Amino acid sequence: MSKIPDKNQQKYFCPVCGNSLKKRDKISVDLEFNMAVIDGVAINFTPQQAVILHSLAARMPRVIEIWLLMDHVYGLEVDQPYAKIISVQVCKMRKKLAMTDFRIRTLWGKGFYLVRASSENKQIANHIEGKIK
Repeated sequence: MSKIPDKNQQKYFCPVCGNSLKKRDKISVDLEFNMAVIDGVAINFTPQQAVILHSLAARMPRVIEIWLLMDHVYGLEVDQPYAKIISVQVCKMRKKLAMTDFRIRTLWGKGFYLVRASSENKQIANHIEGKIK
């Protein structure tokens, strides 16, 4: 059975080329222009940050290990930087994402994951209510 598209559903378009964007929970990353459209707002990233965000969004809300992000960003380069550079890029990305509803969280010793702050707050509230009852 195919899903009938909702006519009231908002469409998102690339502010650079005007093409329709594929939505993944209202986040779309354009690796060609190193830009993301998040809830209809365009945000510029460095090439490395765009690849990291694309990887996190594609696997949202699952954790992505740092070594896997290193492989996505730097591939098989001989002179790869230390894994700490991923943490530095994520720190800078968090500042850019602060105006959106998306957050990059750290699972210490494992990697990073992308969540929508509103859904995260609902899950925490439900968890707390469950503990109080």
